[in-house]
Amino acid sequence: MSLICQCPAATAITTIPNVTCPENFGQIQKVAFQRLQQADGTLNSFSGTTGTTTPIANILLKASWTALLAAANGTKIVVSPYINSPADSGGDVRLSAGGNDDLGGIAEVLGGNPVQFDGQIRSVPQSVIKVMKELQCEANAGNLGVFLFDENGKIEALADPTTANTYYPIPIRGLFIGSKLHGNYDAKDMNLIQWSYPDNYSDNLVILTPDDFNPLTDLVPAQ
Repeated sequence: MSLICQCPAATAITTIPNVTCPENFGQIQKVAFQRLQQADGTLNSFSGTTGTTTPIANILLKASWTALLAAANGTKIVVSPYINSPADSGGDVRLSAGGNDDLGGIAEVLGGNPVQFDGQIRSVPQSVIKVMKELQCEANAGNLGVFLFDENGKIEALADPTTANTYYPIPIRGLFIGSKLHGNYDAKDMNLIQWSYPDNYSDNLVILTPDDFNPLTDLVPAQ
């Protein structure tokens, strides 16, 4: 993505908030997939607080997720198997050519490269993988996002910058679910999984702690 700057500049440079608490997400162990928007263009989101009369709106309550797991429309959520060896890469700076192409030979910042996620799905029946591969088309259409779950059962999602208690899935592109790789004698069979986040995807990223459930163990498809 290209760097976009305000012009003319603001009266004063931006105030950087004081950091009072460090923030770190743990090991990504599962993800939930959801379309970014429904057929009529409505953005999928959780948008409620504890005590609301519509529990489906609250991202911190199990009932909200259970309802979306059972949904039969564009709001439906599906949860991945466990993901091993998770790793992010990329996200580095994009620069102009430098040298004689730029004043003083100093390259200019053009923007950033996308962040890529890579992981392994191990020992999962290929009938499950076959179904997961259908999600690749959703991502290619630019209409797929993820919620991330770490080993502590916390959730990463995108917060609405103007509306409190409203959260969206994180957009992803280029989802790939690989064919089976045999582990043979020294390892387990596995399938590669990878996707890319757009540049600046994390600007509104937040870490949430559920009220009454652990998404790693409590979110299962409706039977």
